Amino acid sequence: YSPTLALADLQWVMRSPFLILPEQLTAEGKADQDAIRPLRDSEIELDELARFLEERHSHRVGYYFENLIDYWLQHSADASQVKRQIRIANEERTIGELDFAFRNRAGELCHWEAAVKFYLYSPRPNKDGSHWLGPNARDYLEKKWNRLRTHQLPLAARHFDEPVRSMPFVKGILFQPLLGESGDAPLIGQPPEFTAPQHQTGHWVHYRNLPQLPENWQKRRFQELCKPYWFTVPNSFDGESSHTSASSLNEHFQIQPERTKHPRYFATFTQADSKWSETERLFVVPDNWPNLPAV
Repeated sequence: YSPTLALADLQWVMRSPFLILPEQLTAEGKADQDAIRPLRDSEIELDELARFLEERHSHRVGYYFENLIDYWLQHSADASQVKRQIRIANEERTIGELDFAFRNRAGELCHWEAAVKFYLYSPRPNKDGSHWLGPNARDYLEKKWNRLRTHQLPLAARHFDEPVRSMPFVKGILFQPLLGESGDAPLIGQPPEFTAPQHQTGHWVHYRNLPQLPENWQKRRFQELCKPYWFTVPNSFDGESSHTSASSLNEHFQIQPERTKHPRYFATFTQADSKWSETERLFVVPDNWPNLPAV
């Protein structure tokens, strides 16, 4: 684990905007995160953070996200008695699991259900009417929302014999189509009301449409991000090395078509005053995505 990348990812987890509004699901209309402030740099020992993550290593993006939350809560002066993955059973049968439970400074019992999600807008909805689908289109935004609302968050109130402040801790990005089906202007999706208005955004495109990227995109550089490091850019940008031009990217996938069978995730960069900086994120998905069954 790179200590600098681990620190950047921890900062992203603590400070990035919510994807789903916590206020939607807390009776007081206030996010419990307000009481758990982000750690200051002086409270983070980089080698210890890297070791913490190495000992819990997983290629799953969601598990890496939870590990970073775990480190945050374990080292926060605002949280105590932190517990993770609390099994809820009914007569020995597991009926669910709570992601995090802890006490805040006021001694109140708090419960977070954590998730990091990436959803792409599909002009064509799935069988349940959702337009916001995951890179694996079996997952979709409303499905996650409904499971949080009807199962995961109410579970804590049934489990604990004292009042509990439950909230979703959901971060992530919503991706709009960069191009239409035929490389023309895309249909832009409207996120559901339960999403946070300041959520992060990006774009997605099919592999077949890479040659038709808009002119301003043709000038960008692209860096593929590998799981689980999807939160921040792992190294400084020099315009070379692992950072590819749009034409080279397209040529690469034409030469190696087997690499187009799965979604790939990129950070994109633009140049201004001879300096490169990250612009936004791009998903490139198989040409048959979302591969929905015929209605």
